[in-house]
Amino acid sequence: MQNAPAGYWSIALRSRATSTSLCCFDCSFVAGLLEACAYCTVEVEAVLLISYDLPYPEPLHAARPITGLVGAALLLAPNVTSASFARLDVQIETDARAPTRMQDPALEALRCGNPTGRALPLLEALAGPTAATLVLDYLNGSVVKLTLSPC
Repeated sequence: MQNAPAGYWSIALRSRATSTSLCCFDCSFVAGLLEACAYCTVEVEAVLLISYDLPYPEPLHAARPITGLVGAALLLAPNVTSASFARLDVQIETDARAPTRMQDPALEALRCGNPTGRALPLLEALAGPTAATLVLDYLNGSVVKLTLSPC
């Protein structure tokens, strides 16, 4: 069922463009970001990353309750254009640094309670005018360090 939105989108637009659906428990947004960045870099073409999480049906809900509804979309391009407003450098690191947290308690609860909520620090940084370095949890104690700089 997770690939249904991409299927409906491609049918509606009669598009044969590549799409990928993935799931990586609480690291789903970060895994999607890494895959989108890799594709953008290797294929040298823009990639639209769309991430969302809804409450799961049982028995999955019992294993991982999802709180709140969160969706995020990023258009990643291989080169800076006149429409670009930020540059994103991505690095996987094996040190167990704490992830970047949200200052607002409600947003922090949403960040922790929904896999796509892990995108909130990046979205907040993108909304700001200054450079930022963020840390997002990834697999097996590793983290993804994001360095964001305005264009």
